[in-house]
Amino acid sequence: MPSGRRGGGRPGPTGRPARRLMVLLLTDIEAARERCAPYVDETPTIASPRLSAELGTDVRLKLEFRQVTGSFKPRGAVNSILLLSDKERSRGVCGASGGNFAIGLAYASSRLGVDTLLFMPERTPRSYLDAAAAHGATIELVPDIVTALRSAEEAGEAGRTFLHPFDGAPMMTGNAGLGLELMDQHPATTDVVVSVGGGGLYAGVASALAGRRPDIRVWTVETAGADVLGLSLAAGHMVRMLPTSHARTLGSPTVAEAAWALATSGTPSGAGHTVVSDGDALRCLLDLRDELGDLVELAASSTLAAARRLGGRLGESVVLILCGGNITGDELTGLRAELGVRPAP
Repeated sequence: MPSGRRGGGRPGPTGRPARRLMVLLLTDIEAARERCAPYVDETPTIASPRLSAELGTDVRLKLEFRQVTGSFKPRGAVNSILLLSDKERSRGVCGASGGNFAIGLAYASSRLGVDTLLFMPERTPRSYLDAAAAHGATIELVPDIVTALRSAEEAGEAGRTFLHPFDGAPMMTGNAGLGLELMDQHPATTDVVVSVGGGGLYAGVASALAGRRPDIRVWTVETAGADVLGLSLAAGHMVRMLPTSHARTLGSPTVAEAAWALATSGTPSGAGHTVVSDGDALRCLLDLRDELGDLVELAASSTLAAARRLGGRLGESVVLILCGGNITGDELTGLRAELGVRPAP
């Protein structure tokens, strides 16, 4: 895990300087943002008058699902490849994913002229397989995500550079650019809600916020069945799990050490954690579709479900990070049927 630093900061909600834990350096985050700018989009942060009225506080939506490839994943993938040596690039890279990282890595590799080998679970939705293949990646299907990770690590030992789907400083530092954007777009932010799969987005964003605004509180959320951080917090130590949630893009068997350090830091970066049901996340997905006219993933809509749970604990202005939108209409229909969630009358 990258080394962390605790220190004072701007006044927090109590009026005292907010403690902070930074697992990434702000200078590195700023450099990564500039480095990656030609290859990723700056996604908008918009106001939501309807949700603001409902929750009794100013609500903003960070529309990261409008990122190139439909999720935040190209940020870390691009940064990771840009930091490789010419020799490493010439040998190609490899990765494992059943979701957005596969598409993000395939895109980054295509843009930067690097050969990519992806190991993906056999149950990966066809839409993800097609999207990754469209960017020229070579795909090998394996039984499950655990096998995919092991196969990618073995390919790395054979000569390619293995890029972890969420862990490692280059990956997290690339993701952290989202946090800088958020603060530039909405300086009045008091709270941020972000979903956790493996924790790479959370660790990056929380570090960026801590570097500039350590008073901003970061709330995390998972869906039940993809709640490795929640189970770890309950156990008092990091655990492993076999994901069962319908929120496939949150389905990690482990959480990054950096994310664990932030969540247990006792600082605003680890303000609190919420676990919501797939059904609640799906209902919020439908509400956000009505609000935005776009489909987002359960991983994204879970932030609204968490905000509804948090209620009065939120400060004056909360930003919900809508991290991805790679879901088809047919997949949504299937989710409704499986979870028994009917359209609103």
